[in-house]
Parts: sequence; C-alpha cells; structure tokens
Amino acid sequence: MGGGDFGSNGSVHWNVRHTGTGQPIRGVDPVNYNDIGNEGGHRGSFRVTLRFANGDAAREALKNAQISASGIAIILVPKDASERPNPDPPEVKVDW
Repeated sequence: MGGGDFGSNGSVHWNVRHTGTGQPIRGVDPVNYNDIGNEGGHRGSFRVTLRFANGDAAREALKNAQISASGIAIILVPKDASERPNPDPPEVKVDW
C-alpha cells in the first residue's frame, strides 16, 4: 500500500510513499511557478489522467465523485485486473 501527492509552492513538490518502508521519496522540480503546465498545453494546471475500462466506467466514476465544500474531489479509479507486459498507460498519471 502507499500513496503520493503533488503540489505547487513556488515550483512543483512531490512525494510518494510506501507504507511498508515508512519513508517517503520526496522531490522538487524547480520549474518556475508561472511555467507549470506550459510544455503539456495545460498552462497553469496540473493534468491528472485517469484510465478506466471504458467511457461508461469513466462517466460513472465522475458522476460518483465525492466533492467537499472546500474544493477537494475524490474519484475512485479501479485497479487494472490484468497483468500486462507494459503497464502503459497507468491508471493514474500526473504531469505539469
């Protein structure tokens, strides 16, 4: 089990952790805050790509998203049940 997060605070800060080790792996991309998303065509934004089995499954997940009053959105993305030799695209991808 594990998790991770990505955020901006003058640049991009990220960490990924595995509960088995207890130690997060942290990093900072020194990209200028104003340049976040420029290379990917989503200026000023993080782009989160979620992969679902099909379009209906994606629409259902978005419809069932939990959205808090403070602006936090939680969307459940099912794990891929198959064992693929090349796990691309992943179920969750973040780029800036």
